[in-house]
Amino acid sequence: MTEWTKEYGPIFQIYFGSKRTYVLSELKSLREVFNDSEHNDRPYNEALYLLRDGLHGVVASSGQEWVEQRRFTLRHLRDFGFGKMAGEELIMFEVNDLLSKFSKDVGNPVSLSKTFNMAILNILWRITTGNRYEQDDPQLWSIFDQRREFQLQLGKNPAIFFVPSLAKAFPNFFGWNVVLKMLGDIKQILIDHVDEHQRTYSQNDPPRDFMDVYLAEIYKTTDTNSSFYKDHGLRSLRAIDHRCHTLKRQLRK
Repeated sequence: MTEWTKEYGPIFQIYFGSKRTYVLSELKSLREVFNDSEHNDRPYNEALYLLRDGLHGVVASSGQEWVEQRRFTLRHLRDFGFGKMAGEELIMFEVNDLLSKFSKDVGNPVSLSKTFNMAILNILWRITTGNRYEQDDPQLWSIFDQRREFQLQLGKNPAIFFVPSLAKAFPNFFGWNVVLKMLGDIKQILIDHVDEHQRTYSQNDPPRDFMDVYLAEIYKTTDTNSSFYKDHGLRSLRAIDHRCHTLKRQLRK
């Protein structure tokens, strides 16, 4: 990229498969773009649309929907302690659970990366769904392993994103079927949690977690153009795995 910048200037375009991409290497231009709301949109990606049943939630949406979802998510995650001292209790609980696990594994090899990731995921899972899993819970390991494998498959098969029509034409060769299967398993876990919250939700009780707050917003929304309106809102709520993944990266910094 450095050599191309010298040859073509601070702003130039390249193609990733069929996707035209602009490269900015000048600080002034970068600041202008990132501070301009007109550049908030994400490019349409057919593969992401198909895999996620539409482009919903904070991570995949664009424009006004992204602004609406981001503002709501940040405000209410703070209410449940994320980024505040109030969240220290959740963190310390998982720290003590980690120490207890380590004490049982003295003298044995331990995967620190996976163990720490599980603890972080548990913190976010409690904020978003009100539940937590034990470190050795098979469903928790399943969520983490499949989420990680899903990303590995996408990394090994970039054609899924850059040339989705080719990936669909040869699903076994490009790993399309594998990705669909893994994503389906992850989505089903999230759908089960959303369905359970819908079944037990009560407007007369204080919100138990982020899902309850989100459901309350869906139920009170009458604007058909809102990203919280009825089924559109539920699809966005089921994209909560991407919220957790994004927040997990922030906690690890």
